[in-house]
Amino acid sequence: TSPDYQLMMAELKRDNGIMALYFDMFDMARKNLRQAVSLRTDDARARYYYGQVSKLVARTDADRELARTELNNAIKLDSSRHFIPEAQLQRALLLIDKPDSASHDEAVQALKDYVTSYQTARVEAWRYGATLPPNMETLYDYLRLLGDTRWKPDYPNLPVGVGGGGG
Repeated sequence: TSPDYQLMMAELKRDNGIMALYFDMFDMARKNLRQAVSLRTDDARARYYYGQVSKLVARTDADRELARTELNNAIKLDSSRHFIPEAQLQRALLLIDKPDSASHDEAVQALKDYVTSYQTARVEAWRYGATLPPNMETLYDYLRLLGDTRWKPDYPNLPVGVGGGGG
């Protein structure tokens, strides 16, 4: 029942769900991702993938609403770190199918937000260069477990010409 165990189980369920999604095993993906979200309600990646698989298998309005809610939760949880710009794209694709103009306006905004979030993520990756550990997403998970949901490392001071930082 330790926090480490809960985090490990949530990561395991999330990662298993993501792999199942990639191999078109949607029922298994949905089950694992639902469990991951229930274990760690503040995991943006679990919510993103749960929303994505929910969108893919949606048969009813309630299913589509669950997908929309999970994608919106992922977007909110990722707002400070910009690791998952694709959540905006999936949200837009879900809204495009609705016949009303308000949903279409919201889809247009979601597409614009996707481009902006994608740009932000790419610029940040460029500014960090190859200076971050490869397991940064996991480190953010640990920080989140400890209550820090907003911290990001400072950009490194790179010499001119290193990492695209100058002329």
